[in-house]
Amino acid sequence: MNENPDNLDLPPDESMGEIIPIEEELIPSSSDSFFMGDAEKAMRQLVNVNSSNIYHEPTCIICSSSSRTKIEEMYVAKNTKEDIIQYVKSHSGIELSNSLIENHMIYHYEKGVREHVKTAYIDRLRRLSSQETTTLSRIRMSIDALTERIVGINSIVPCGDLNETDIEKIKSSETARLTRTMTQLLQLQANMMGEMKDSGELITIPKKAFVKFFNDALVSAKTDVERNIINNLLTTLGELSQM
Repeated sequence: MNENPDNLDLPPDESMGEIIPIEEELIPSSSDSFFMGDAEKAMRQLVNVNSSNIYHEPTCIICSSSSRTKIEEMYVAKNTKEDIIQYVKSHSGIELSNSLIENHMIYHYEKGVREHVKTAYIDRLRRLSSQETTTLSRIRMSIDALTERIVGINSIVPCGDLNETDIEKIKSSETARLTRTMTQLLQLQANMMGEMKDSGELITIPKKAFVKFFNDALVSAKTDVERNIINNLLTTLGELSQM
């Protein structure tokens, strides 16, 4: 807010935005963050890659075989399954079957991309959880994400095999589903804010009363020092409200 000794009844600077309600920051504990500790370890157990970042299914004999690379090279080179079976038996004593080879090549060979996507996703969630965000801010972020999806769903147009009737059905069903989820989050947010207000963790002040309070304080200020103190107080409150 700019100082204006000749016109002291100006409201607080609107560029600060609405600063009510003012939330007291809640620092998450170790249990508040899903990806801090055992939970993250459990999620990473779902990523099937070995130390060389190659897809590895622990229950697959070929994935765990020292001859895996050779088996895959022979298959790609159009060697018969009988040749592959004979090679593995002579080098490791393991007896494969046609179905084991087919299963590995279809579901495990070059399937590492999906696992790397899983790893990247877990890392993104871990980075997000490492931030000192409040439960309320996470709820708001989820509501924003749902709002974006609702807008996206309702912007699709007929294309390909989907005619206008099909598109309208999709829009209606998906909008209803997302809206139900948003309603639940809004209710949770309202309940949390009510509990925080009751416990004193959340302070709310009517906007008009808040503006009047600072206007009166500025009018009563007799020196530039006093006005600077009031301005600094208002700025600090604005910063706290954004936490």
